[in-house]
Amino acid sequence: MMRCAGILSVLLPPAAALAALASAVPARAQSGLPLPPALPSAAAPAPPSAASGEPRTLAGPRIDPLAVPATPPPPPVLPPPIVVPVRPERPPPPATVVANAPGVATAIPGGLQITFGPASAELNPRTYAALQAMVSAATPTAQFTVRAYAAGKPSDPSYARRLSLSRALAVRSVLIHAGIASPRIAVLALGAALPGPTPDRVDVTETQP
Repeated sequence: MMRCAGILSVLLPPAAALAALASAVPARAQSGLPLPPALPSAAAPAPPSAASGEPRTLAGPRIDPLAVPATPPPPPVLPPPIVVPVRPERPPPPATVVANAPGVATAIPGGLQITFGPASAELNPRTYAALQAMVSAATPTAQFTVRAYAAGKPSDPSYARRLSLSRALAVRSVLIHAGIASPRIAVLALGAALPGPTPDRVDVTETQP
C-alpha cells in the first residue's frame, strides 16, 4: 500500500496525493499495519517582540490619584541654633614706660614718628602721651599702620628684626589700651630694612578704610 502511495505522490499532483493517502489510512488500520506519522500542525504565531516596533504594556502597581496629597507637606521645624559665647581677646600687657628712656615724638605726614634708644624698646612719658593724643584725635573708623625699624648687628642677622618687633608691639599696646581694636592695627617689623640717621624708630600712620 505504501508503495502505491509513493507512486501516486510522484504521478499525481500534491492535492491528489493527499486524497489518496487519506483513503489508504482506513485500509492500513484494518490490515493491522502501523499508521504513518501525523503531519505536523502549523506553528502558532510568535508573540510580537520588542524589535518589531510595536508598543508593549508593562505591568506595574496601580497608583490611586486620590492617595497623592494635593499640597506638599510643611517643612520640618528646626530647633534654634546654639549660640556659643566667644571669649573676648585678651589685651596685651601695657607698654613699658621709663621716665629717663631716650626718645622723642615727631609729626610726620599722616602720622607720628617715635624714636627709641639703642637696643631699647621702652617708651618715655612724652612719647607715650603723644601716641595717646594721636588716638584721641583719630576718627572712629581710622586704621593704623605701625612700621618699626632697628639697627642691626653683623654677628646676629635676626637681631634687628627681633628688636623692631618689640618696638612695634610696644606701640601697638598703647594704641589698643587707648581704645583701638587690634584688627584696625597693622604691624610691620622691618628690622634694618631702612638704614639712615634714625634707624631706631617706629612710624605710625593713620588711614581711612
